[in-house]
Amino acid sequence: MIDKTIVLIIGNGFDMDLGWKTSYKDFVNSKKWPFVNTSKGLGWWLNQKTNSENWYDLEALLRAYACLDEGGGIHFDKVLDKKQFLLLKKRIGEYLQKEENKQINRNSLASNLLWWLSGFWKNTKIYSFNYTDLAKIVSKNGKSDNTHCEYLHGELSKQSHILGIDDKANIRKGYEFLRKSSNHSYHSSNLLDDMRKAECIIFYGLCFGDIDYPYFRLFFQERCSEQLYKTNNTKKFICFFTKDEDSECLIKNNISEMNDHKMVEFFSFNEIAFFHETEKWQTSNDIDEYFNHKLSLHLNFV
Repeated sequence: MIDKTIVLIIGNGFDMDLGWKTSYKDFVNSKKWPFVNTSKGLGWWLNQKTNSENWYDLEALLRAYACLDEGGGIHFDKVLDKKQFLLLKKRIGEYLQKEENKQINRNSLASNLLWWLSGFWKNTKIYSFNYTDLAKIVSKNGKSDNTHCEYLHGELSKQSHILGIDDKANIRKGYEFLRKSSNHSYHSSNLLDDMRKAECIIFYGLCFGDIDYPYFRLFFQERCSEQLYKTNNTKKFICFFTKDEDSECLIKNNISEMNDHKMVEFFSFNEIAFFHETEKWQTSNDIDEYFNHKLSLHLNFV
């Protein structure tokens, strides 16, 4: 059994690879979208702007709305807007709960990663930006749930899911209810410390948009520090599971924004690997070999 520590951090791309329709666009096009016939307020504004796949774009839209100036046909009613925001949050929970009850694609890369990691549960700490229940996913995958998962944005099962914007946005007075930190379920996290301590960090299904910068900026900056590398002389293995080459390029661009464009240092001071969901697998044995040899080779677990 290995004694190295692993941190797995999952975003919505993870649930999507399992076969669930959990994109923002799926929600907008569903019967749970509450603003089809809304004629004013936050709901009306969102209905004009929703044309994206990504949840971080919803948060960016909420931030943009809270920073708009009065005028241009918009009259702000914070009581109405808060009511619509709470309805939005409720409907998101209802929609995702329905998806969560569906079966998963056990041939997906996400499912196979969980299966592989199940041999190392005691060495693995999991952080989820999703609202869905990882224990249910593990159970659907045919494994016992010995995971330790922390839900950074709350959980559907506890109706504690958090939606909102970051604290840096200069929003208008009265719209503080849109801040994530204003949510009663918002809590402290050891994410940064655990990433610092772990030998291996695996990211699955995150794009690292600017909404996520507060969670990761310091870590990615530290992993480009020449002084830190000279002091420790230890490389971390940082692994990204993402959809395809285009999403890999997007991730690299966003990390470059966070680490002051020190991508040469990032690749020099760490072992970096990108794996694509769209890579074609002929048989399940090919996937087993992928994890047991390719990934394990990077981690020196074999």
